[in-house]
Amino acid sequence: MNRTELFVNLKRVEPNDVFYSWIEEILHSTRLYVLVNGKSIGFFKCTRGVRQGDPLSPLLFCIAEDVLSHSISKALQDGELQPMVLCRNVQIPTHVLYADDIMVFCKGSKKHVCCLLHLFNSYGAISGQVINKQKSTFYSGAIPNSRLVMITNLLGFSVGTIPFTYLGYPIFVGKPKVIHFQSLVDKIKFKLASWKGAMLSIMGRVQLVKSIIHGMLVYSFHIYAWPRNLLKKLDMWIRNFIWRGDVGMRIICTVTWKRVCCSHEEGGLDTWSLVKINDSLLLHRCWKLFSSSDQWTLLCQSRYLTFGRPAHYYLRSSVWIGIKQHVSTVRKNSRWLIGMGVDVLFWLDTCLDKSLVELFNFPASAYPSLTAKVSSFIFNHKWKLPVSIVQQDASLASQIHLTTLPQLPIEDRLVWYSTTGGSLSVKQEFTHLFPTQQLVPWAQWLWHNFIPPSSPFVAWICFHNKMSTDENLIKRGYVVVSGCALCLSSKETTQLDIFFFIVTLPNTCGIGWVPCLMLCSTVAALRPFFIVYMQVEVEGLDPIKCKSIQCRLLYHQRYKSEVMDIPDTSI
Repeated sequence: MNRTELFVNLKRVEPNDVFYSWIEEILHSTRLYVLVNGKSIGFFKCTRGVRQGDPLSPLLFCIAEDVLSHSISKALQDGELQPMVLCRNVQIPTHVLYADDIMVFCKGSKKHVCCLLHLFNSYGAISGQVINKQKSTFYSGAIPNSRLVMITNLLGFSVGTIPFTYLGYPIFVGKPKVIHFQSLVDKIKFKLASWKGAMLSIMGRVQLVKSIIHGMLVYSFHIYAWPRNLLKKLDMWIRNFIWRGDVGMRIICTVTWKRVCCSHEEGGLDTWSLVKINDSLLLHRCWKLFSSSDQWTLLCQSRYLTFGRPAHYYLRSSVWIGIKQHVSTVRKNSRWLIGMGVDVLFWLDTCLDKSLVELFNFPASAYPSLTAKVSSFIFNHKWKLPVSIVQQDASLASQIHLTTLPQLPIEDRLVWYSTTGGSLSVKQEFTHLFPTQQLVPWAQWLWHNFIPPSSPFVAWICFHNKMSTDENLIKRGYVVVSGCALCLSSKETTQLDIFFFIVTLPNTCGIGWVPCLMLCSTVAALRPFFIVYMQVEVEGLDPIKCKSIQCRLLYHQRYKSEVMDIPDTSI
């Protein structure tokens, strides 16, 4: 990047000489060194560009790219570039800037392509940022091959085809299919298979999935409705990785995945099913479509909605398929707070419990003539209703008059019924779609921030009665010789294991005998044993001994699970 041009643009943005001198000193005082055969050579000055990793570099880079953005906008105003036409009364953006890329949308005539090429060459000569033609691609619609050849010869770019992957995510047209997300799914499976799951505790694997795997999917879940069979396959791999550390192996005695994918208070491990995450994020996108006034929402409203309602004809869109299924939910659970009334349709939008067209049962054929704004019925901050409403339904007219109108010019706002401030977060959307289940009484003392999550995990399994005992294996249809490996007499059960571990421990542990406690299968009886390690004082129990008991139970669970490992043939 040419620093001379950068400083010129910086002075246009910030004419303050002191600030300008600070930035200039920061760039000129930079010193670099290189490693040659393992030895550092330098230091030497940096005369061009910005330093990678410097927090100031992205800001300076945006200031330099602002020149190209203004050049394209000016060419559009002068008529040298013509934008693409897709939606009625809404202009498609001509360009979108990213960190190292730029997307330009225009018509593919020779005049417009030559203008675009001239802008790129002029910007490269001034700023030093030259377009890499080998890495650049252009995409076209239904145009003749002769025009494709002409554009290729002028720009020197390669011809791209849809679908393609951009910034790691697929871009395609039509209904989302498995093939569109296969590359991302393969990447996730490779990560799960390459991680050393056996070296981590189960709670460590849960945290790894929440931090890495969910982070890789969250942006795509905001945009696309993933195929359900693909999400179930991903959930199966994640389940196997959490329980066994291997995506290709599953164990027998496990807590149901539906129960695992719950909060701690509901008896789960505070992780979530990918199907639920996808649905809640799509609801969030649908809410933004109706409540936001960003450029993308205006474009989508003009493209997908007719008088504020979903279009009844088929739209070959990859985004609309996921949003459409939540439109009715948003309309039923939200209403408009009237400000100036310029963004709200008087007859079609919901200002009361229902819209006026629903209250009067108007047919859909009458909607084109009912596009008046609320501002048309407000005069001097008071309602001025049509005579037809007052005469036909006086109670409805009085209800409208009770709607408070602001005395100051404020914007109209769409609010969600069940939230305090009217706005809707992703967490609230998740709770709306999937209400909280029955809470378990032991969760409030089992999970604490100051205790490692792996410590209460054994208690969590015991409370769900999913220890890998002979009793549970027989219930799953396995033929085993039932006999407790510890007392050599009784049938092995979860309650007996816990009782034996607390009553006595082998002397080889160096712990000796522990006072005998009367235990039963109730939660109240198990509670004193597991909370001792959580620094809760219980008379007669030693924290060190209880920690050893916990380790023995965990080892017993892992040993039994590994013996009964079976390959997952569905992978």
